[in-house]
Amino acid sequence: MAGTLACDTIQNGAGTSVPTTTVISGSAKAWVNFDGGRVNSVGTIYGSFNVSSITYITTGTYVVNFTNALADANYAFAGGGEYYPTANGLMCVSCYARTTTAIYLNVDYANTTNYNPDRVNVVCFR
Repeated sequence: MAGTLACDTIQNGAGTSVPTTTVISGSAKAWVNFDGGRVNSVGTIYGSFNVSSITYITTGTYVVNFTNALADANYAFAGGGEYYPTANGLMCVSCYARTTTAIYLNVDYANTTNYNPDRVNVVCFR
């Protein structure tokens, strides 16, 4: 049975409520934790929401494909890379393109070169 639920707030069992606009506009529209390929199988998804697959382009370059398209390409994202053996250097995840169906990422290590980390974590908000 399909239908529409219309309300201004949502409340939990303890009586705490939030405006529905917070749930609609403030929630992650997609997130993923995947294997960057340094040691194991590149693109293996360990956990996700609204992500169908990871496409490996070349060293440190990935495409995160969304299961359901986002409303537009004006979303914000945050990301990080994990490298287990040492904590030396800075792991940076940057976006070089975005569409409603995917986000294109570069991961570099110590701001010098693209790198396949142990894991990549990305979340998109709209």
